[in-house]
Amino acid sequence: MQENNKLLYILRGVSGIGKSAYATNLNSKVLSTDDFFTNKGGDYIFLAGLLPCAHLWNYIRTLNAMANNEPKICIDNTNIELWEMKDYVIASQEYHYNTKIIEFSVPPGITSKDLFKRSKHNVPIAVIEKMITNYSKTKRATIEQILNSKKPINK
Repeated sequence: MQENNKLLYILRGVSGIGKSAYATNLNSKVLSTDDFFTNKGGDYIFLAGLLPCAHLWNYIRTLNAMANNEPKICIDNTNIELWEMKDYVIASQEYHYNTKIIEFSVPPGITSKDLFKRSKHNVPIAVIEKMITNYSKTKRATIEQILNSKKPINK
């Protein structure tokens, strides 16, 4: 039996914590929903009303990469809520990828203001604070927890 070396990395952490910088060192195809909002000139233009479309677009790109047997794929999104990772995990199982969740906790002494300054997309401090609160509820997510998670009706 041939060993499966295909790997899906799912990065998880608040804005400004360093996920994108980390992703560049994984030697993988990096797929981020943020790419949807980046124009050809490299400018980031976020339109909140298009966020559901952007997430679907990134998921479809992931499916295409998996269908093309891309050996290593990295999902570079915040993935604060467990359900936000669920479709990626299901796809990884369907396409026979090993999945590795890489979590980025906020170190002691780092504030939401610090993260705001580090974030390349000017995510508002109030949004970062909400991310920190929601992330802290589900640190160290397991594949089983992700697969059992449910998307809230209002999301």
